[in-house]
Amino acid sequence: MKVAEFLKKVAAGTGLITCADSTKVPEPEAIRTQSISLAELQNEFKDGRKEQAGAAEFSLDIDALFQALKVPTFAHGWSAESVRKYIESNDIAGLAHEKKKETILRVLKENNVSLEDIVVDAVRRDEALDTYERFAEKKLRERKAQHQADVAALESEIENCQAKIRSLRALQSRDVEDFEKWISQKTAHEEDLVRVVSLVTNESKISVGAVTKNRK
Repeated sequence: MKVAEFLKKVAAGTGLITCADSTKVPEPEAIRTQSISLAELQNEFKDGRKEQAGAAEFSLDIDALFQALKVPTFAHGWSAESVRKYIESNDIAGLAHEKKKETILRVLKENNVSLEDIVVDAVRRDEALDTYERFAEKKLRERKAQHQADVAALESEIENCQAKIRSLRALQSRDVEDFEKWISQKTAHEEDLVRVVSLVTNESKISVGAVTKNRK
């Protein structure tokens, strides 16, 4: 969610941005926020998470993300997130709009929290989310490229294995054919031997044909 959408949600729920006291909401471009490189982000991420199956960066919850990116906080402890949680709490969630607005403005004032601080924090969080999105998308592209390369390698191996299978089956067929041809030659020679032996004895001394009858 972009900061403009976030601020609209806060405004609709609390009236913070349209409240009195002539508090001016700064433009996002004028806010100085912390920047962090993808390399630094990756180091922070690796330090805080162990390797696991699947895309680990997508399992990182939002609070842990803000901690990993070192989003600055204010000394008073209030943030856009704490305001959101407060207006959704049982304390004021059921109040009418004007009463809810009055309550949150009073609480912020009692805690010396300015509207500007809330907006600054919202912008910081939005930029942190955008930074992490770019990081996660980069990792996604890297994994996709690696997966495609792995799939291509496996498909190549499968094709090679299938080619080897076809070659082995063809070799097996040729072996059987060559053996049958040899058996035919053997049988013919044995028949010649039978004729020779029959000239000198009436006894059957020569086996003719394949020794193993039930060959596969």
